[in-house]
Amino acid sequence: QLSADIKAKASKILKRNIFTQLSVIPDGTPVYDLHATAGANQNTSQLPELPNFHVKVPGYEDCNFGKYVYGHSMYPTIETGSLILCRKVKDKAVIMYGEIYLIRTADYLMVKRLQRPQTRNAVLCISDNFEQRSEKFKRFEPFELPLDKILDLYLVKGIIKKTQV
Repeated sequence: QLSADIKAKASKILKRNIFTQLSVIPDGTPVYDLHATAGANQNTSQLPELPNFHVKVPGYEDCNFGKYVYGHSMYPTIETGSLILCRKVKDKAVIMYGEIYLIRTADYLMVKRLQRPQTRNAVLCISDNFEQRSEKFKRFEPFELPLDKILDLYLVKGIIKKTQV
């Protein structure tokens, strides 16, 4: 066990966080207590600094984080309260249309299925819930989102559904 004084000196020398280097880093994908929405959009900012816990699911080692999704727009694919495992997309020009993504804009954090838009340099955000609000309107209308409004884009690689509380 190193003293705090030695850790502080070593940290200055190494120019990095010595606590991260010396402590045991949990295996698995970090899960944060920041909720994404699959319904009414929610205002959001960056991820919290520390995750609530980690999950280790074989085949999802490349995921950057997990978070819970609330709302009904992605039902039946994603039920409210489900945990999604996400991998960051580095190049927004390479989108696998038809897949589900977590999208962060300046104002919202949302989960949508992305389709090819009619407008260039945009994506068409679709909900899987096709419930009708009226004869003419869906409850969750599709909308185009310009690529330059997307701050971060994450492919939803896994969905873990909670079956009991």
